[in-house]
Amino acid sequence: MQPKVPGSMADESKAPQSPESLQPDVSGSSPAHSAAGASPSLATKSGAPAPLQVRLDNELSRRYRERFGAAILDALEDRKQSILIVDVAQLLEIARYSRGEVDR
Repeated sequence: MQPKVPGSMADESKAPQSPESLQPDVSGSSPAHSAAGASPSLATKSGAPAPLQVRLDNELSRRYRERFGAAILDALEDRKQSILIVDVAQLLEIARYSRGEVDR
């Protein structure tokens, strides 16, 4: 346990919250999700947030599709991270192949 530092947030008490305040805001009017509060890189010109996941078609995904075919169910990019959705029946084989890919 870390010692308390005077004036830190750990010294502040929190007011109890009602169950309604813990529910997510589905109206879309939340200031945290408004276009004005969004970072410029995540907002499109229309003010709507840009999609986080986009189809991935690069050398890596093509190489995996070429080798494993239908076992690669989908290839996505999410916040600059490549994601391959794979068939669980071939997961071990794909993981072993991927371990060798690090050395390339």
